[in-house]
Amino acid sequence: LESQLEKKEQQFKEQEKTMSMLQQDIICKQHHLESLDRLLTESKGEMEKENMKKDEALKTLQNQVSEETIKANFCVRQLDSALEICKEELALHLNQLEGNKEKFEKQLKKKSEEKELKIKNHSLQETTEQNVILQHTLQQQQQMLQQETIRNGELEDIQTKLEKQVSKLEQELQKQRESSAEKLRKMEEKCEAATYEADLKRQKVIELTGTARQVKLEMDHYKEELYKMEKEIKHLKRDGENKAMHLSQLDMILEQTKTELDKKTNAVKELEKLQHHTETELTEALQKREVLETELQNAHGELKSTLRQLQELRDVLQKAQLSLEEKYTTIKDLTAELRLQYFTKRKVTHLDMTIREYRGEMEQKIIKLEGTVEKSELELKESNKQIEALNEKLQNAKEQLREKEFITLQNEQEISQLKKETERTQEKMKEMESVMKEQEQYIATQYKEAIDLEQELRLTREQMQNSHTELVEARRQQVQAQREVERLSSELEEIKQLSKEKESHGKHLAEELGASQVREAQLEARMQAEIKKLSAEVESVKEAYHLEMLVEQLLINEAFQPDGDTFGPILHSLPKTFEKFFSDPYRKTPSPEKCSIYIQCIGSLGNTRVIKIPWNFAFGQASLTDGMGIFSLVRYGGFYSLSYEGKVKKLQRTPSNDYSIFDNYYIPEMTSWLEHLMQSSRDLEKAAQCPLNLYPICLHKLLHAVGCSTVEGYKALMNLLTHLPPKHSHEDNVNLPKPVEAFKEWKEWIIKCLAIFQK
Repeated sequence: LESQLEKKEQQFKEQEKTMSMLQQDIICKQHHLESLDRLLTESKGEMEKENMKKDEALKTLQNQVSEETIKANFCVRQLDSALEICKEELALHLNQLEGNKEKFEKQLKKKSEEKELKIKNHSLQETTEQNVILQHTLQQQQQMLQQETIRNGELEDIQTKLEKQVSKLEQELQKQRESSAEKLRKMEEKCEAATYEADLKRQKVIELTGTARQVKLEMDHYKEELYKMEKEIKHLKRDGENKAMHLSQLDMILEQTKTELDKKTNAVKELEKLQHHTETELTEALQKREVLETELQNAHGELKSTLRQLQELRDVLQKAQLSLEEKYTTIKDLTAELRLQYFTKRKVTHLDMTIREYRGEMEQKIIKLEGTVEKSELELKESNKQIEALNEKLQNAKEQLREKEFITLQNEQEISQLKKETERTQEKMKEMESVMKEQEQYIATQYKEAIDLEQELRLTREQMQNSHTELVEARRQQVQAQREVERLSSELEEIKQLSKEKESHGKHLAEELGASQVREAQLEARMQAEIKKLSAEVESVKEAYHLEMLVEQLLINEAFQPDGDTFGPILHSLPKTFEKFFSDPYRKTPSPEKCSIYIQCIGSLGNTRVIKIPWNFAFGQASLTDGMGIFSLVRYGGFYSLSYEGKVKKLQRTPSNDYSIFDNYYIPEMTSWLEHLMQSSRDLEKAAQCPLNLYPICLHKLLHAVGCSTVEGYKALMNLLTHLPPKHSHEDNVNLPKPVEAFKEWKEWIIKCLAIFQK
């Protein structure tokens, strides 16, 4: 390339020399034209001088005529005639002179017009030629643009292909990462499952060992008992035949104990089988764990092999990088020489800046791209192919330069011929104008050829720049491959670290397993102690249950007696009718001392037997089978003040809109005490233990909140009271269906309440 560039520079210098020679010839011809113009101006000056001389001659003649008229008056007439003749001749001469002047001026005008026409024609020819040249250049530029667009399309296609390859490789890497992560996760899950299974099996073994120990203890106990029984049998044999029946009974007891011992021995055998089965499962779990460890070791070996391959690829890439760096240094030298030799220093600097910017951009892109080693090899192959293509392009450029050198030689020969023709034109000054026209035309053709040569030189420069950019791209691709290899090595190091961490985690898990085994032994001891405590508690609960069942049976027997007062009304003062209570004006203005209305259960129907809760109250709608609760409003008062002193919360003052039908009394939908009753799971004692927070309550709101009807309940109670069965004996009291005799006294009161409700 340097030799070709030197040759091109020499050719360019020779062409510049020829151009300078032609310019000198043109300057000489211009000087010749200027000399001709000077000759014309000199001829014009001579003609003007002749006219001046003629005028002076006329003046002298006139002076002579005047002198002759003065000297000789006698020959005036002759002189007058002679003067007239002279005047006529002078007029004719003057007319001739004027005609000659006019002709000369016309000739000069024609010549000037012809010159102007020639100049205009020449300028028109030059403009037409320039237009043709411009059209030719435009066509060439359009062709170049088309070629550049085609090249850009090809480069874009190549870039898209490379991006697709990069995306595919990135996807493959992601898949490999995901697969490796999934494998590691599966391995961890398997290890965790194996450890969990081992823990479960160890727990089972521990439980079985505990049961086996208990069975052994029982066996020892039974053996001791058998030994004692045998001693007793021997003692009984010594006693005599009187105790034969007793011995037979003892034999039966022995047979039963033997059968129980056989059963327990069978149970012990089954437990031993289970223990053996659990031990086999533990061995299988350990084998699985060993298999998993071998798989982990194999994975480590594969990782090491991949690391070796990556190191080999790194070496190959380093060699390729060194070769590319050498090529890049040569390219730098060439660019430096080109900067010194060519006049287009700005373009070179601009190219350097663009190359640096492009390097920065590509380095940023290299950081983002992720590819494998196979991609780097493919890219190296592609770069080699591109280098071969560039070499082919350089050869084509060399051939084009040779053709241009041949054209320049032809131009030199033509220039030598032009020199000879110029020498001939110097000898032939008369045919100067025609020769000038031919030379100008020839110079125009040469100018066109020089422009073409400049365009070709520009094209060659552009090709060199393209080749330089392609080499830079190849180097960039190599750098990308190197970066990708470094990234892969870093990823492998991370994988190694993860594997090491997992190994340490496995060791930690093994240590935790040992600690868990120790804890299991401790827990076994605690569990045995707790089992003993629980067995003692169960026995105590059973005894309490038996006692409570006895108490409950006694309470039920007493409750179904007609004379009993278990289900009687629990009023602390004289009852007040519902009508009096409703129409009492005192309730509208309650005092601070008596500011509460309490709900009190006056009776319940049905038998609700629940352990520990014999006084459960069924609070719901009226029913003849499941039971119902009857509630009523009682008078004001603080009859719970002694037992609940300090526990009653003061009522908050509420707006008048929230007051119930009973004026000045606010009601929530449900109170805590009612909740205890409605849940059917709390007795009165537990309800009484809660802090007393009862509110004055409206019966209508209570019915709405609970969803029951007091009228229907009272009607059901009236039906029960009116349709009482005949009296039974004291023995049949236990089988009474409903304890309603306690409510006979309140029959009239219930009738009045129903009448008020119906109003």
